[in-house]
Amino acid sequence: MRNALLDSPSTGIAQSIYFGVSRFDTQSAKSKVWENFEDIQFTLPRILISSTGKAAHLTINALVTPETDINLLQSEINLGFIKASNTSTQDAHMILRKEQSKVSWQRQVNTVLNLIKKGNLEKLVLARKLLLGFDNALLLSSVITRLKKAYPSCIIIAHRQGQDTFLGATPEQLVSQEKGSVSVTCLAGSAKRGVTPEEDHLFEQTLLHGTKDLREHAYVVNAVKKSLSNLCEK
Repeated sequence: MRNALLDSPSTGIAQSIYFGVSRFDTQSAKSKVWENFEDIQFTLPRILISSTGKAAHLTINALVTPETDINLLQSEINLGFIKASNTSTQDAHMILRKEQSKVSWQRQVNTVLNLIKKGNLEKLVLARKLLLGFDNALLLSSVITRLKKAYPSCIIIAHRQGQDTFLGATPEQLVSQEKGSVSVTCLAGSAKRGVTPEEDHLFEQTLLHGTKDLREHAYVVNAVKKSLSNLCEK
């Protein structure tokens, strides 16, 4: 991008935005689910639609050289719009649901608890895998729309590689850099929702001031500080 020509009006919208994914653990072997994803991969999209407030902006990224066939390039861009607007409404019904057994999950939890008691670990986040099968292909745009409605305060992630898509919704932001300032949003601790607004508030205060949750959050804060200490001045 050093010699790139960014030809667009001054709209306040970033003209070149890269999207990508990175593995947390690059040492372990990849499972079949992740085999099509690189350890670190960033993509500059051909077509980018961004919005701020009531304004929407369209950005088209293209590599143009003296040998470029402009008509062919235009056809490729038009084809990209056609694919993006293909909103098939074929219904998809779940026909398979498979998850880790309760016994296996409890065994994992007990193993981690024993490691913590021995001082080998301070904190470890366990996750369970849920496998769902459908009779038709899921429409990615519909899934994203549902996630946005269900989790309006979360960051929605969708990164496609070939026929595979890494998709999710998270309240956390790994890192953001703007004008020399780096910000990180990482959360720790959890609480169930209350049946009434009063019970909701009680659980909220317990989460904010409880000894266990404050200790878990401190682990995350210290880990972030340690990771950024060699990269930031203050």
